[in-house]
Amino acid sequence: MSKIDLLRLLEVYETNLCNKIFHYEVSNSIPVNVAFYREQFCHLLGIQHIYDYDKRYLGKAGYDKILDKQITVKALKRHNLAEYEKIKERLLYFNEIYDIMLNGTLIGFNPDVVNPKTIIKADFVLYKEHEAHYLHLFLRKESVNSNIYAPVSYGVKSFNDKEPNQFIKYQKYKKITSRSISLMSENQ
Repeated sequence: MSKIDLLRLLEVYETNLCNKIFHYEVSNSIPVNVAFYREQFCHLLGIQHIYDYDKRYLGKAGYDKILDKQITVKALKRHNLAEYEKIKERLLYFNEIYDIMLNGTLIGFNPDVVNPKTIIKADFVLYKEHEAHYLHLFLRKESVNSNIYAPVSYGVKSFNDKEPNQFIKYQKYKKITSRSISLMSENQ
């Protein structure tokens, strides 16, 4: 396994995902536009599980703590090793999110058909298979009046898990007819 560096993950997140809108034209549907925000970074990493949802380690505060090297892999392990072990694969495959955006498969997500049940509330999932894993990026509409979707969770399931296709089985596939990326404007 390669060494995980949270500051490096943050830099890649900033460079490849933030300040951009990923546009998807989906057949027989409205456009799906995805935006990433700095405030989501810690949540997508799963840091909330390490620090028991303590707001000092989430959102912009958590982002700044990673930037200032107050939150490191060593600090995560020291604070809660058992929870760190649960999110380690998420951290290892975090840089794959950009490739998911470029090449992933899109499905409409209905949490009611997921078995075993999930607490994730999302409208879509972009996913891909990578190194005997399913990598999932869950997307939810920002507001009723918007066609911008934001990532609400990132999950990794090994092909060896009891239910590796838990989040994609029984879901409705959406055919992406085109993909593009644009820079986020000031008013978005």
